[in-house]
Amino acid sequence: MNSKELVERYFDSVEGRSAAPITDYLAADIRWHLPPAHPFGSVFSGIDGVLGMMAKGAGWLDFATLQIRRHALIWEGDNVVVHFELTAQTCSGEPYLNQYLLRFRCCDAKICEVWEFLDTYCQYRAGLYQQVI
Repeated sequence: MNSKELVERYFDSVEGRSAAPITDYLAADIRWHLPPAHPFGSVFSGIDGVLGMMAKGAGWLDFATLQIRRHALIWEGDNVVVHFELTAQTCSGEPYLNQYLLRFRCCDAKICEVWEFLDTYCQYRAGLYQQVI
């Protein structure tokens, strides 16, 4: 499986088209970078660290309403970049819309590093940071 196929399978799980857990695609020593302007802005290491980071934001969005519309997937060797729009309802019932860009670095058929870019001000305006500020 090449890096592009790996990232596409990861998104199949994220979007609910596959029952495989996302951890199937992550390297044991994965590193996930969130931007400094994000309330959790840091580097999260290892599967437990990444899942812990994801759990921190789990109360923000109603995941049953989550929809991802990919605009582009760019693949070069071990690097895959995905630009997408994410829509959902917040847990308080408000609409949420944001643009994301994720850069994945893959090694040995696993995702070993992710850099996440998003509009943090959009999240702030949507009231998502009230729980952590």
